[in-house]
Amino acid sequence: MSTRLLYRTWVMTLCYGYCFGVELTVDNVLPQYMYDQFHLDLHIAGVLAAIFGMMNLFSRPSGGWISDFMSRKFGMRGRIWALWTTQTLGGLFCLLMGLTSNSLGATMAILVIFSIFCQQSCGLAFGVVPFISKRSTGLVSGFVGSGGNVGGAITQAIFFTYTGLSTPQGFQWMGVMTMAVTTFYLTMYFPMWGGAFKGSKEGVSEEDYYMAEWTPEERAAGLHSASLKFAYES
Repeated sequence: MSTRLLYRTWVMTLCYGYCFGVELTVDNVLPQYMYDQFHLDLHIAGVLAAIFGMMNLFSRPSGGWISDFMSRKFGMRGRIWALWTTQTLGGLFCLLMGLTSNSLGATMAILVIFSIFCQQSCGLAFGVVPFISKRSTGLVSGFVGSGGNVGGAITQAIFFTYTGLSTPQGFQWMGVMTMAVTTFYLTMYFPMWGGAFKGSKEGVSEEDYYMAEWTPEERAAGLHSASLKFAYES
């Protein structure tokens, strides 16, 4: 994989650690938090905590729909801005959930909104991933997906295991970290479509971008044909 593709892959991998990674962390700590913080019956605490994960049935697919909608209106720049906005809002509501630890009602209301934005950002992320590379789509997807698992493990270790923070403080700082890391999405740039702050580069087409993944010898052998078809249709 070329350096040109690596930078986009690593940006997506890092940032995915703070949407799916945050989701995994919340799934792990939320039942115990509900039980300890609000003195609920263990069964009730588990049921309330499960709401966060169950929202995936709606939230994640809607994130993919938003990505496609924004692409129809604004192209790749729309996908990137929607991804940054949604994941940033997820971080904000994570922070707010840590600030409402004295109210179960407020916590649940914010939890639902937080879950929607957090999980929508996962769907939005994979609205961008397939366009990074046609030749190495599976490899890029694997890297980005692994970022979620690694991000979840690191985040839980930092904010909920080894630093001595209370669980509400952990949510607050996890929200701050999410908003900070998510800014890296704004560095994403595709020369044929543009990025968050800059339009496309004149004279660069989809064909130029995807054909650059293949050597002249590979193109002469026709190995690039699937990439060429993808470029025409993207």
